[in-house]
Amino acid sequence: MYIALMLVVAALVIIATVMVVDVRNKQKALNARAGRENEQLTTMSKELSQLKERVQVLEKVVTDKGFSVEQEINNL
Repeated sequence: MYIALMLVVAALVIIATVMVVDVRNKQKALNARAGRENEQLTTMSKELSQLKERVQVLEKVVTDKGFSVEQEINNL
């Protein structure tokens, strides 16, 4: 009876250890994914800012009166 109890306890310890290791591995994977997504978000944010600046320049070129298109294009 004592041996059976010890086997059950040992099995529970092994199962708990496997579960803890699995949770840690999943957490590491999620952290790595979050890091990659943050990098992508930063890159996309920079690209968006650059595109907004370009749109502002184009809007200025199109809407300004008395402008020289050739001169504005050369200034870009």
